[in-house]
Amino acid sequence: MKSLPLQVQITDLLQDHVILLPETVSKQLRIDRRSTMRIRFGNAEDTVKVERMKHEFDRIYISQDVATQLNIPFSQLAHLKRENNTLRLGPVVGFLIAGVPIHRLESKMNSLIPSMNLNENYLFLFKAKDVDWENKVVVGYFLSVGEGKKGRIEEHKISFPDVIYNCIPNRRLEKKILPHFTKNIKQNMACTFFNSSFFNKWKLHQLMAAHMETSSYLPETKHATIPTIEDMLHRYPTIVLKPTGGSLGRGIIKITRLDEQHYTAQFYEKLHPVKINYQSFSQLVKEQLSQIDLTDYLVQQGILLIHSDGCPIDFRVHLNKAGSNKWHLSGLIAKVAGKNCVTTHVRTGGRVTDAESALEKWFKSDSHKILIELEEISIHIATIVELSLNQPIGELGLDLGIDQQGKVWLFEVNSKPGHIALRHAPSGKLHWFYRLMDYCHDLSGF
Repeated sequence: MKSLPLQVQITDLLQDHVILLPETVSKQLRIDRRSTMRIRFGNAEDTVKVERMKHEFDRIYISQDVATQLNIPFSQLAHLKRENNTLRLGPVVGFLIAGVPIHRLESKMNSLIPSMNLNENYLFLFKAKDVDWENKVVVGYFLSVGEGKKGRIEEHKISFPDVIYNCIPNRRLEKKILPHFTKNIKQNMACTFFNSSFFNKWKLHQLMAAHMETSSYLPETKHATIPTIEDMLHRYPTIVLKPTGGSLGRGIIKITRLDEQHYTAQFYEKLHPVKINYQSFSQLVKEQLSQIDLTDYLVQQGILLIHSDGCPIDFRVHLNKAGSNKWHLSGLIAKVAGKNCVTTHVRTGGRVTDAESALEKWFKSDSHKILIELEEISIHIATIVELSLNQPIGELGLDLGIDQQGKVWLFEVNSKPGHIALRHAPSGKLHWFYRLMDYCHDLSGF
């Protein structure tokens, strides 16, 4: 049965254990007069008597004691749904954060929640340490929309959510927090947890390589060993070494074979590009490769990408799930590497430019066709990633490249993409937010 949007109104004018529904809503939900039912909000439940009223069409009145029992923090717009003899109110949606000091919470909140207008979820940010597992309650950080308080942070106790979006920003914090957190969810809570962890790059590569639909987009990639690196340098003029747990370009080394004896290695030191020449492969091994733990690295075929004045160009695609479990493109940008830089990251000298303009310089009249192909391939890849991992995913960032013959290559799939592509799309942040809310709504069962 479809859920109905209603304004939740908490009141102390009702008798205890009573909720008041519009007569039209009671009929739609097939609730008899003065029925006794269960009501659920997030992971909290109570037993209530359901009364009818004739003149209000879009409100549900809840007695103060029921609101307290269910840990409903305040009145706002939400949805009501009947499941057998239980009324569900919500959805309750939590964004799990970590590593954000109190004084930065407001900017973090505003970056993740760009608008509360028309929001029909009880939506908040929270930290794992603020969960009371025994009582199924969490202290959440809410974005106030009250008179004179718009944009401010408020703390409220609320029932543990129906849906959680994992916004933990790095692998170190995730490794520290998630084992205990996910164990408790599985044991104690009715909750869907999506984008539940950073991806293992090697595992994901293997899964994608096993699918005929995506394997053709993948550069050859292997676990890094000295013999493997030597072999790939014989077959490709350039290779790239990537840490399996890296992000933001950290730890990446680009090695180029100049001739049979000479090589260059490019990498970053304190965000500055470094380029070193080697007179032999053995010197490269001794002075460069032996200094890193190759067991934590993958080696990948280098691709001759389109470029701007010799600076390679790649593309960041930001994808979101929305209602009906479908993927949508929320942002697409081109990124141009800085001079002599290994990657296109802005933090290391890269710059952002319009994707279609970047393509036009190389492919002229074919640029729009290639752009459409890029979008279609991205949505197809996202579908295969979710299918392969068999877990709910609501957001992905894809790093794609296009070689000088127009072939599309997939370099990386990110489960925690930054918002750089959204900031350069018309209304990108708002589209992202509303699609994400639609997805949370679907996951919650409302």
